[in-house]
Amino acid sequence: MGIVTDRDLRQVVFDAAVRGRLGEEADQLGDLPVREVMTWGVVTVTPATDLRAAAALMRERRLGALPVVDGARLVGMLTEHDLVAALLALLRERVAGPTPLDREPGGEYDFGFVLPPNADR
Repeated sequence: MGIVTDRDLRQVVFDAAVRGRLGEEADQLGDLPVREVMTWGVVTVTPATDLRAAAALMRERRLGALPVVDGARLVGMLTEHDLVAALLALLRERVAGPTPLDREPGGEYDFGFVLPPNADR
């Protein structure tokens, strides 16, 4: 199993070794088979993977997307865009807005996270 990313495509277009191997046919990079440019050994997650774990994996491995698989079947893709959308939804739901703790310029801010009713403050 493999994946072709924009990074893979950029590497092929600018990789001198690939261009050298193709010689004058370098202009026909579009004719390369996918197996020549894809990343093998893809890092994947399952539908049950915790979002925090998936985000940490993407950050640690510098991945822009994770294929979501159920067994050997691809069921979706988790992208950076999806993570940002989830963060925005969480912020909209839980953050009232930044309020200064210190009225002095450059002071600290409380970012207004709404605490559960019985939370220790």
